Amino acid sequence: MNEKGALKSARDLSLGGIGIALSKTVLFSGLGIDADLTAFKQNRLDLTLFGESSTTVLVGFDSSWKEKIRKQTEEKGLKFYPIGKTTSFGVLKLKDIGVEISFSELNGPYEKGLEAVFAL
Repeated sequence: MNEKGALKSARDLSLGGIGIALSKTVLFSGLGIDADLTAFKQNRLDLTLFGESSTTVLVGFDSSWKEKIRKQTEEKGLKFYPIGKTTSFGVLKLKDIGVEISFSELNGPYEKGLEAVFAL
């Protein structure tokens, strides 16, 4: 599927679900993301954001490849859910949930998470 560099990134949802995958994408790329998780909606918000799945992959790609990637995915019998786009603002926005988190708000807890738990 990654013809001519169409795919820019891929992250499975096996550790922390889509919430963690999107957060790590913002942290590691420095980009922002505008997303709508309606396609992933569960009966509880925590399941929507953090429900883990080893068979689901968050893929980043150039928008010009969207229809070709959709076609290839569906030809393989897989589901394709475009959820948003990257931005240059360093902010994770989950429109349907009303969440907006900046890079710095994500980075502090990520970098110092264990220090806070163990009071180091």
